[in-house]
Amino acid sequence: MSPARRALFALVPTLVLFAGAELGLALLGTAPRAAGDDPYVGFAENRPLYVEVEGEDGARRLELAPGKERFFNPAQFARAKGEGVRRVFCVGGSTTYGRPYRDLTSFCGWLRADLDEVAPGGFEVVNAGGISYASYRVANVVRELAGYAPDLVVVYTGHNEFLEERTYGALRDRPAWLRRADLALGRTRVYTALRRLAGGEREQLPGEVSAKLDGSIGPDAYTRDDAWAGAVVEHFGANLERILALVREAGATPLVVVPADNLRDCSPFKSEPDAGLAPAERERFEALLADGVAAYRDERFLQA
Repeated sequence: MSPARRALFALVPTLVLFAGAELGLALLGTAPRAAGDDPYVGFAENRPLYVEVEGEDGARRLELAPGKERFFNPAQFARAKGEGVRRVFCVGGSTTYGRPYRDLTSFCGWLRADLDEVAPGGFEVVNAGGISYASYRVANVVRELAGYAPDLVVVYTGHNEFLEERTYGALRDRPAWLRRADLALGRTRVYTALRRLAGGEREQLPGEVSAKLDGSIGPDAYTRDDAWAGAVVEHFGANLERILALVREAGATPLVVVPADNLRDCSPFKSEPDAGLAPAERERFEALLADGVAAYRDERFLQA
């Protein structure tokens, strides 16, 4: 027997055992991590966004949980979706919320108004956008919304990924191929169960947003860190995959919106020189920057 055939025969029992374990865990209700836990961060507390209440008519309804008003618009909808009604959830950050105003002027509010015009009573649109919510918090919201019979989930996220401090710890120090392997294996129930048994390296974040800009040092908390930025982008991609998986597993359709940006007409709120600059180059940079700021204030825009 050739070495290749011997290797194949040795591999078959392992694959059969793995498939059996996957099936057994599926029957026990274990979900793959890709549609469940965030491999990067966890939360110190996990309070629901909506709580079930009984209306005056005796019908069970869901409404915004107490203490969530700081970050979310008030909302109320039936626990049992009405016959023929299509339920739409809009999730994301401040743009979805309607900041600096409220739900009425948000794209979610306009969607609700337009659908009421073309199909009165046929759609129920709920604004579940949270102020300063990044994709990892949005994914947590979507996990809850998946239990409320959604038909469509509009996802508008990406603007808040750098707002909160996360260290990423050992995850950032791993080789890229190992991080990709971890994410790929996270789609299996066996690997998910083993990771939970072994305990994770996940960083714990507070239950609600704690933005660096809200701290006493404000913009000074931000400094250039390409390795951290790369980990943030990788985390963002993993969160989008989780959100899509959660929506599809709930039998709903995801609609992902590419966030608008205007980099050309918006100056950065902070600028810092390259850390590799020599002292003389750094002094020249600071002098030129000061001259440019002075020229701008004097409305000498060409010189600036």
